[in-house]
Amino acid sequence: MAVFPPPVSLSRPVLTLRDPSVQPVVGDVMELHCEALSGSLPITYTFYHEDVNLGSRKAHSRGGAYLSLTVTAEHSGNYFCEASNSAQTQRSDTMTLTVKIPVSRPVLTLRDPSVQPVVGDVMELHCEALSGSLPITYTFYHEDVNLGSIKAHSRGEAYLSVSVTAEHSGKYFCEASNSAQTQRSDTMTLTVKSKLAFPSNSSRRDRPLPHQPQ
Repeated sequence: MAVFPPPVSLSRPVLTLRDPSVQPVVGDVMELHCEALSGSLPITYTFYHEDVNLGSRKAHSRGGAYLSLTVTAEHSGNYFCEASNSAQTQRSDTMTLTVKIPVSRPVLTLRDPSVQPVVGDVMELHCEALSGSLPITYTFYHEDVNLGSIKAHSRGEAYLSVSVTAEHSGKYFCEASNSAQTQRSDTMTLTVKSKLAFPSNSSRRDRPLPHQPQ
């Protein structure tokens, strides 16, 4: 009668990303790797996200197992894996991942879009991206000239105030940038109006009265 050696207990598995230096971004394919360095084969590896079973892989050779996921915003959270053979089951430490959400295309507007800017006014430009991981940096441009940047650590619009001169007519756009990507708004064209010149009160008083018929 053949005598088989007793099964060897598993070492505690280690859960890693295929590329641990890269933070996952929505739309990427994220590859999880789980490996127990010792233990009788075969070993079944099971992957979990927030205690939800993502799937199992049975390994008949050394090297662990991989699980690929197409990343969505819901994939942020805690991950762990389990390694199981005929001797026992072992669980890895927990790994926490924060999925980065690319910034959406921003919208550039004026504070009061119904009012055309006039020389001497203070014009307020607004730029907002409705989604994307924070912080978001907003940069304003006039004819491709950088007017300034603002870093937003919370949701809402970023504002830039400009004292209007005659040279401020032209095309404007803004960019929104976060750790995942940069997006550019549509272009907005503004025509700056000159202030109307009104005669002073003194000039009206000095003006001769019209001749009255006798």
